[in-house]
Amino acid sequence: KGTPQGRKPLNAEGLLETLARMSSDTSQGGDGWGVRELRRLPKAWFERLAVLLETCEYLGKWPSAMAQGLIAPLPKDSGASPQDIRPIAIMSVIYRLWAGTRVRELMEWQESWASEELSSYRSCRVSEDAWWILALEVERAILTDTPIHGGECRLRQSL
Repeated sequence: KGTPQGRKPLNAEGLLETLARMSSDTSQGGDGWGVRELRRLPKAWFERLAVLLETCEYLGKWPSAMAQGLIAPLPKDSGASPQDIRPIAIMSVIYRLWAGTRVRELMEWQESWASEELSSYRSCRVSEDAWWILALEVERAILTDTPIHGGECRLRQSL
C-alpha cells in the first residue's frame, strides 16, 4: 500500500535505520530534541512518530517546532567580519530524521533510472568524479590539440 503521492509509507523500522546513521554529536533544533534522546525511546514511539510524519506529509503542514530552524553563525576561517561568517539553519532532529529517511528512498528510486553520467546524490559516486572526467577530457584535448565542446584548446600554445 502506498501513499497518494506514490511514496512508501513511513514506518518505525525506516526511521530507526535513519536514526542509527545519524551522528549523536549533531546540534539540537529549536524543539530541544537530540539524537541521543531519540535513541533512548522505544520502537512504539517511532511507530506513532511515523503516523504523525505521514499526516504532516498528507496535509502539507508541520508542527511549528519542527518547521522552524535556528540560525547559527559559523566562522569560515579566521576573522569575525560578516564575510568571514556563514549562517546555517539547524532544523529539528525529528525533521532531519524524516528528511534523511525520505532522501534515502529518493536515492534508491534515482538509481533505477539514473544514467552513468549523473554523479550527484549517488551512493556509488561523488561530484568530484564528474570533475575528474572533465579534467581528463580537457587534458586529452590539450595533448591532441583537438576542439572540445565547440572551442579550440589553445592552452598548449600559450604555455
